[in-house]
Amino acid sequence: MKRYFSNSGFLKPIRFSFFLLFIFFVLPERGKSQETIKTKNLMPDTWQDLGNGVNTGDSDLLKWWEIFNDTVLNYLIQQASENNNNILIALSRIDESRENYKIAQSSFYPGINGQMSLIPQKSSGNIGAGESYHNTIYSAGLGVSWEIDVFGRIRKYVKSMQAQYFASQIDYYAVKVALFSEIAISYINLRTYQKRLYVAQDNLKSQNETVDVTNARYKAGLVSELDIMQSKIVLAGTKASIPLLNSLILQEINNISILIGIYPNNIADKLHLGELPKLPDEVIINIPKEIIRQRPDIRYAEQQIISQMKMIGVSKSDLLPKFYLDGNFNYTSDNFSKMFNEKSMNYTIGPSLSVSLFGTGKARQKIKMEQARFDQLKLNYNQVVITAFKEVDNALIAFQKTKEIEIATEDAVEASQKSLDLSVELYKGGLIDFQNVLDAQRSLLTYEDMLAQIRGQVVQNLIRLYQSLGGGWDSSKQIK
Repeated sequence: MKRYFSNSGFLKPIRFSFFLLFIFFVLPERGKSQETIKTKNLMPDTWQDLGNGVNTGDSDLLKWWEIFNDTVLNYLIQQASENNNNILIALSRIDESRENYKIAQSSFYPGINGQMSLIPQKSSGNIGAGESYHNTIYSAGLGVSWEIDVFGRIRKYVKSMQAQYFASQIDYYAVKVALFSEIAISYINLRTYQKRLYVAQDNLKSQNETVDVTNARYKAGLVSELDIMQSKIVLAGTKASIPLLNSLILQEINNISILIGIYPNNIADKLHLGELPKLPDEVIINIPKEIIRQRPDIRYAEQQIISQMKMIGVSKSDLLPKFYLDGNFNYTSDNFSKMFNEKSMNYTIGPSLSVSLFGTGKARQKIKMEQARFDQLKLNYNQVVITAFKEVDNALIAFQKTKEIEIATEDAVEASQKSLDLSVELYKGGLIDFQNVLDAQRSLLTYEDMLAQIRGQVVQNLIRLYQSLGGGWDSSKQIK
């Protein structure tokens, strides 16, 4: 067999094929894009509304929820990390993208196919000498086809798929960032409803006492029945708010259970009446430029640009020749016992070249299409960055202003409580009309309920601030 290969023209195409392989490994990637990802406008150096306990610095956003020191909230987020279906779907998308990346990498290697055939055949007896014969052709062998990536088409496509794979990982972190803040906001809603329920029930006690006072004064002939009816109207209004608040509490528990992937009955005991988490003494946030690396949606948009940049290179490579190394090695015989003899062997091997002669117009249009997509992604990147800055600024402003509203509402609650106490004493002494007591009761309930809502909003706005900063994942972790 050695003599057979040596006496044939086998070595000449092999030498040329190795020459192509040498070019493939040493030739730099052609058409490398010089594009860089830049924002359209310079980002400000600081945020608009700092102070009042909020300052810039090196902020650890990985587990921002731990600043509240709330074990229940920590538990909910831990459960969501393990059980939330959206997180599991995002993990599955990573697996899908990884396999696509591996499929793209397989293009670097030759495709090898095995074949075997057994073909019975019979010639016609009515042609030529009129003799008919029967025989069977046996064949077995291998076929090889390998594209030599001389101009980097495959390399660019693999890089594009790699960027998509990186993007799928970043998308997973984006899902976590959104989910953790959504759980925290829902948890604060629950605690707010529970606090409002407590306020309503506490005011109910006071209003019941007022009804008893008016009844006593009515029986003593000091007031008319109108005072009793008015006090009962206020009492009934407060009672009516309690079923609604209980309904909101149960609905919020259901919402939390969906977010953490657990049925409501399994977490209801952990979500019993509790206090709102306390704010930290100082809130440290990163400077504006840091959000470009911290926000996963910005990092995702960046990977989309990188992927599309490579796809432009792939399209440009379609204008260039494609080089292949093809080969077939077979044993063919009409006698199975002699099939694997040297004389039954046949092969073809050598390089080939493919050039599109009439498809260049289509290829150039595809390049323009890919370029248009690239331009869209660059604009989208700029939009994502600007939107991120807006979201941080809005969350910061909302946090600061609701804190100011909270202080004013606390003063209103204090004044309302004093007003009610004074009104009841003066009414018992017959010095003022009962309407003053009713007004004081309504004011106290209104402002205490408002204070519970405002305190919940303050915490929620801080949560939205951490979300807008991209908190909830380790942005320094290398994506690979």
